[in-house]
Amino acid sequence: IAVANSFATGERGTFVRVDEPSDWDEYDRYYRAWEAKDSLAPSLEEIGDVAGTLVDCGHGCTAEDFPETVSGQIPLVQRGECEYIDKFTLAEAAGATAIVVYQHQDKNPHRMGGEPKGAIPGVMIQKARGEYLRDLLSDGQTVTITVSSDLPWHGRTDAVHSSSSRGPAYPWTNPEGNRVTAKPDLTAPGANINAAEAGTGTETVNKTGTSMAAPHVTGVAALARQLHPDWTPREIKALLMNTAHVDLYQGENVTYGGNGSLAPVSLGGAGRVDPSRVLQSDIIAYSDPEVTIDWGLQVLSETTTLSRTVTIANKGDSSITLDATLLFRTPKEDPEWVTATVEPPQ
Repeated sequence: IAVANSFATGERGTFVRVDEPSDWDEYDRYYRAWEAKDSLAPSLEEIGDVAGTLVDCGHGCTAEDFPETVSGQIPLVQRGECEYIDKFTLAEAAGATAIVVYQHQDKNPHRMGGEPKGAIPGVMIQKARGEYLRDLLSDGQTVTITVSSDLPWHGRTDAVHSSSSRGPAYPWTNPEGNRVTAKPDLTAPGANINAAEAGTGTETVNKTGTSMAAPHVTGVAALARQLHPDWTPREIKALLMNTAHVDLYQGENVTYGGNGSLAPVSLGGAGRVDPSRVLQSDIIAYSDPEVTIDWGLQVLSETTTLSRTVTIANKGDSSITLDATLLFRTPKEDPEWVTATVEPPQ
């Protein structure tokens, strides 16, 4: 079983969290933020979380941009018109406890630099996020925020890690000769995993990679084998793949406020292994010779019909009726020039 690696629930990161207005959706309140470099400002880890009322201070390039109400609060300023060091220095002089800078272009934020180092932390957020907060302030709304380097990174849940190897693969042995085959088979949490460190006795090590993801699948497979000792290896593999959670993402998970897109099969396989579903299902489906319905590499110059046989097995004690349909995970995997049918449909 080839395993891709993804992020699990519980990731932490640097964010601006909007505390007021308080009626927002939970995931909409978190704005990803990039901390200033150490040469410009102290880190949030060093200072701790900073909470306060947001104050619109334009570009923050003159003392007049910072009203008296900034004292003890957090100015919101737009990137540009002056150096970062000027914005930070003026904000600190006005009594601000931190500073939030938002991009002036539709580009990713970055870690702001400059020197000498001041006494207040600062972060940068995306242009659209900053403009939205600025507009709220312009409308007379009170906006309170918390700036922290240790807030839940919801959008990373079930997002495939950028280092994860993608398919297809080139198997050493294949009944049809040397051709590519669909891989990976499954995805499992493999990013920022704490595991026992060999040779240390009781110490742990934090690592990222498919080497950290594969043991999760191994453990689930062992549980499935224990529950179904008479099933073949292919049936166990099919069980894990058939019950996987299919909504994996490139970029951040849109379910949790991210802006990513669904990951293709070549990146996430059948989906993220789901132990609870593995232990509850008695229905499996698999093709031949792989579990996956594998078409290999097809170089076509004319209309061609291809077919594969899928075995659907009811391993439980009760009879069932199934409707068979063909679904594609992403539009790119369902081009207009492909027509797919399933026979029989039931």
